[in-house]
Amino acid sequence: MPDSYNGQPPTTRAWLNPTVLRIYGPLVVFFLALGVWLATDLRRAYDKTLADSLQRAMQRSQIISQSFRTQILSTDYVLRDVLGRIQAHDVVYPVADPVHAQRLTQLLKEKADTVPGFFSMVIFDQACVFTATMTGNNTGARSKPELCEARKAHRGPGPMASYVPGTASASGRSVLVLSRHLTSAAGEFQGGVMGVIELDIAQHWLGALSLGPGDSVALLDESQALLARTPCGPMPLVSA
Repeated sequence: MPDSYNGQPPTTRAWLNPTVLRIYGPLVVFFLALGVWLATDLRRAYDKTLADSLQRAMQRSQIISQSFRTQILSTDYVLRDVLGRIQAHDVVYPVADPVHAQRLTQLLKEKADTVPGFFSMVIFDQACVFTATMTGNNTGARSKPELCEARKAHRGPGPMASYVPGTASASGRSVLVLSRHLTSAAGEFQGGVMGVIELDIAQHWLGALSLGPGDSVALLDESQALLARTPCGPMPLVSA
């Protein structure tokens, strides 16, 4: 007849033996406690690693943002400088005097060179026709009517900033545009000067950044439209 005790098999009786429990019980409790401690420690280490990664990402984002902001401020500084050197009669098209036209072109080129490799400049009249450019090309081109109306309606001490997709820009490339405007004593719009930052240049600039595995950087405008990013990929021209 099989050995039994109160209906329990011999193996169960062996584990329930007080001597066995005294020997293995503390070991079981120890390993359970060790498992809980390891799980807690791993979770704590994971949370710390995640927090450190987020902090580094935030610091890198702040550095990149500050660098790009510096470029924007430099562009605006140059625009204000150029605006202080031209008058209403300088922003007419066509420019009758070739020497005067050359002087405006040279002025734009010299000023644009102070922010190298990042933007170009254009002088435009009250109809938003390009009267002078730093390359001498695209004079006579006109901004889209809606962009021109937005410039005429712009008020405030700062520059007007706008994102222009390739389908609406004179160069056929997506650009970020800063403009400062000439106004008459009565407040009438008379034209102005704008800095054109081509976003493929910004894309190359972002691509030159040293990023860690899994990192990414994106440039968005105030409406959250994606302007440039790295790693590169398809870039929608509408808000995300």
